[in-house]
Amino acid sequence: MNRRVAGFLLRFLLVGAIVALAVRFARGLDKRAILAALSGASLPLLVLSALGNAPLVWTKARRMHLLLDGKQPTGRLMALYFSSYAADNLLMSQAGLGLRVAWLRLSGLPLATAASAQAVEKAVEALGLALLAAPALWIPGGPSWLRPTVLWVSGGAIVALTVALVALPRVGRLQSLAVGAAPLKQPRVALEIALLTIAGWSLEALMVMATLAGLHLHPPWFAAAAVVLVAVNMAALVPGLPGNLGTFEVSCSLALAAVGVTTAEAVSFALVYHALHTIPVTVTGAITQRWLKR
Repeated sequence: MNRRVAGFLLRFLLVGAIVALAVRFARGLDKRAILAALSGASLPLLVLSALGNAPLVWTKARRMHLLLDGKQPTGRLMALYFSSYAADNLLMSQAGLGLRVAWLRLSGLPLATAASAQAVEKAVEALGLALLAAPALWIPGGPSWLRPTVLWVSGGAIVALTVALVALPRVGRLQSLAVGAAPLKQPRVALEIALLTIAGWSLEALMVMATLAGLHLHPPWFAAAAVVLVAVNMAALVPGLPGNLGTFEVSCSLALAAVGVTTAEAVSFALVYHALHTIPVTVTGAITQRWLKR
C-alpha cells in the first residue's frame, strides 16, 4: 500500500468517524428547542460579530508580514488569508495551510521560509490562546479538561519556539527551518507580534461574546469564550469535512455545556457562530482568490 492510498484511507476513516459522531449527536437534539433559542436573535449584535472577521484577518496578515521580514505586503497577505480560509471551508479543513505555503513559494520565497513561518505562526497562536484561557483555569466549576489542555498547548508551543530559536540555528542542515523564527529575536518585532496575537485572540473572544449576547445567552462570558476557543481550535487540528463541519458544532456545544448552557442553546450558538465565521470569509476569499491569481 503506497502512501497516497494510506492517506486516503486514513482521511476516509476520520471523515466517517466525524459523520457518525455528528449524526449520533444530532439525533438526541430537541429541534423545537433549538428553533426557540434561535428566534428573537439580535441581528445587530450578530452582524457586529461577523464584522470582527476583517480586523481579525488583518492581525494575522500583519503578523505574517513581520515573520516574513517584510517580504510580502500586509494587504496581499490579507487576501491570501481570506483565500486560504475559503479553501478550508470549501475543500477540507487544513487545506488553507497548504495553499498559503504554496502561494508564498510561488511568490519567490524559499519553501523552508514559507513552511517555517507557518509553523512559527501556529506556535505563537497556540501560546496566545493558552494565555487568553489561563485565567479561566481558576474559575470554580470549570471543565476538568481545560487545565491539562491549556498546559499541554502552552508547553508544546514553548518547546517548539525554543527549538526554532535556539536549537535549529545550531544545526547546519536545519538552519533554513529556523528562518521563520528569526524575526522573534528582534525585541521590537517580537513585541509587535505578541501584541498582534493577543489582539487577535481578544477579537475572537469578543466575537464569541457578541454572538452569545445576540442569542440572549448569559453564561459567564469570559469563561464561555475561553472554553469555546480552546475546544474548537483543538477540534480543528483533525483534518475532516470542509469548514470543520460537525466537529465544530459538537466541540462548541460540549464546551458551552461545561459552563451551564443548555444543549439546545449551545447548539443554536454553535450553528450561528460557525456561520458568522465561515460565510463572510468564504465569500471574501472567493473574491480575493481571483485577485491573487492575477
